[in-house]
Formats: sequence, C-alpha cells, structure tokens
Amino acid sequence: MTTVGPVNRTNLRGARSGGGVGYSPCAFTGLANFTRQLNGSSQRDHTYRIIVRSAVEMLGLQGSWLMLVQHNGMLVKAGAFLPDGSEFREDLPGLEEATAQQLYQQVIHQEQALVIAPGSSPHRTAEHPAFHLAGDQALCLVPMKVARDPVGVLVLGARVNGKPNPFTMATFALANAIGQQAAIALYQFQLQREVERFRGEVVNSLLRVIEARDGEVGQHSTRLVKYSEMLARGLDCSEHEIQQVCWAALLHDIGKIAIPQDILHRRGPLTVEEWDQVRRHPDIGADIIDSVTGLGAVAEIVRAHHENYDGSGYPRQLAGEDIPLGARILAVVDSFIAMTEGRPYLPARSPEEAVVELARCSGSKYDPQVIRKFLTLMCDHLEECCCELHSLLPA
Repeated sequence: MTTVGPVNRTNLRGARSGGGVGYSPCAFTGLANFTRQLNGSSQRDHTYRIIVRSAVEMLGLQGSWLMLVQHNGMLVKAGAFLPDGSEFREDLPGLEEATAQQLYQQVIHQEQALVIAPGSSPHRTAEHPAFHLAGDQALCLVPMKVARDPVGVLVLGARVNGKPNPFTMATFALANAIGQQAAIALYQFQLQREVERFRGEVVNSLLRVIEARDGEVGQHSTRLVKYSEMLARGLDCSEHEIQQVCWAALLHDIGKIAIPQDILHRRGPLTVEEWDQVRRHPDIGADIIDSVTGLGAVAEIVRAHHENYDGSGYPRQLAGEDIPLGARILAVVDSFIAMTEGRPYLPARSPEEAVVELARCSGSKYDPQVIRKFLTLMCDHLEECCCELHSLLPA
C-alpha cells in the first residue's frame, strides 16, 4: 500500500474557487442540508451518525468513520457508517494500532488530507495491516481542526476500481468542507464537556466544604443522590435533568454552613428565632450555588426543596407545580432518608414506617405523582433498601 501524496489545502481552495473542479449544485444542496442537520442535533452520538452517514451518501463511498482526539492525545473511533454491501470491515483500526495513530497525528498536525491507495511503490507497506485494507480499497484521511485545536480525523473509504486514486479533486473539496463543518460541531461538544467537567469539579469542591464543616451532612447528601437519581429516572427525566437533581442532592444542605452547629445538632426544641435561622438555609445555599455559572437551575431546586405541595413550606410558600420537579423529588427522598437515618431530635424509623408516613402526607407535603412513583420503586427495592438503612439504625 502506498500514500498518494498529501492533499494540499491550496489545491482544495482552488477546487472550490474555480481553479479546479468546483462544487456541483447537488453538492451545495447536500452541504446546506448537512449543516442544518448538525445545527439541529443536541446529542453527541446522533451527531456522529449524521457526519459519517452524510459523508458516505454525499461522496458515494463504501464507508466512513470518525477518529476523535482524547485528553491523552490518542485518537479513538467514535462512530462509523458502512452501507449495505460495503466490503470494509467492522473491526476498523483502533487505539492499539501504532501505525494508524501516527498517520492520524500527521494528518492533524500538517492539516493535510492523506490518501492511502494501492500502488507499485513499496513505501509504507506497514499501512496495510494497520488499516485492514484489501487490495482494491483506498482511504482518505481528512483533518478536523478548529483554529489550533485538534478535533480528530474523518476517515473515508472507497473502492479503487482500477484507478490509482479513487478520490478526485471534487471529492477532496467536498470532503474537506464536510470535515470542517463536522469539526465545528464536534468542537462544540468538546467545549460543553469541558464546561460540565468544570462544573462537576466545583460541585465536588463545594461538597468537600460541607463535609469539612459537618461530615454527617456530607454523608447524608451522598446517600440522597442514589435515591434521587432512581426517582428522577423513574419519572422519565432527561439525562440533563437527572444531572441537575443529583447535583442539587449533593449540595441541598450547603446553606447550613451559615447555621451555628449547636442549633443544627441540638437534641432539645429550638426557639422561634432559631427556627428562623434554620429556615434561611435553602436561600443561603441557593445563593452560593447560583454564583457558579450554569448552575442556576440547580440553585432553584435547592431553594425550593423545603417547599410543601400545599403551599405551607418555606422559604417562598410555593405550591403544586410552581415548585420545580427536582425540588419535589428531593423533598420526598430527603424526608425518607432523614426519617430512616434519624436526627438528634427524632429517633430513626424503619423504611416501612417511613414509606407509610410519606404516603400519609401525599398531597399536603409531597407531590402525589412523585410519591406514587417513589412507592412503586421502593416496593421493587425495599429489601435492598432495608439492608442498607437498617445498618444506620442505632443498636
């Protein structure tokens, strides 16, 4: 197998501007439709499928797949499309193929497409096993970068059909345009992932603040996450909504760092003034969380997690569906965990007793729909739940 030149960007520009083979009207229409599909996709995996399928269909290829740059600099396959009748193999080159990795890196670094096709020269014979190519197959590796940031490589597969290079200049120009549009779309997901990672680190840092102040509060929050996620999934929340509920569960009591410890852990009754201090913690916590960009919805869940369904809660006396769903979820799960763990002023109850109390308060303290789903899920998981929570009860 030999490499039929790198494909120079100048040649590609010439092909697009009339110095070579330009885009056909059909190609322009295809690119416009491709861009619309990318703009309309909010899911990473769906975007992968749009890119590889569009490349195959617009260019009339035998297959296409994406190799995306990871944090360690290596490239891994993220998506593939092989149409019916394609002779390309499913076991496309992966992370372990050193030769393939070197070529991917070269394509990205030099910002030049690279064609691998049969030829008489013995140059780069190691490419044959690296890419699992048969004698009549060729590849075009298209770089994907946004400014200086590498995104990956769009790999295009074609049959040679007796030609030394089955990829024409028109194909190169269109492939480069597809690669550039794909790079921009995928780069947005990279940025989004970095933002989510940063938010996760901030949430974990805030959780460590809670645990440093009160280890029991931190442990309670961690347990709360498990049941909150279970309930949110049971209510068919989206993955984004589930993430918000879980973060809110971790941080729901962060406002208690402003409440004196002797008030939080007092075994006797609190005065009216002390109860007023305790009731401030949802607002305090929400204000702390809201200072982090992108956590506004999480802050509102935390602010409302002590609201009651009938409007008798605090701090704003919200009622019904004016209370965010995430807060209605937390209200149920937080009460269940609190009852089964116990508090300095309240002995622990059995999970069965806690479930009965939740059902009794459905429609007053708790959203009936959320209660029904929680009770259904607990019936499925009660044995496991009992084992976990009985271990928390005093001997």
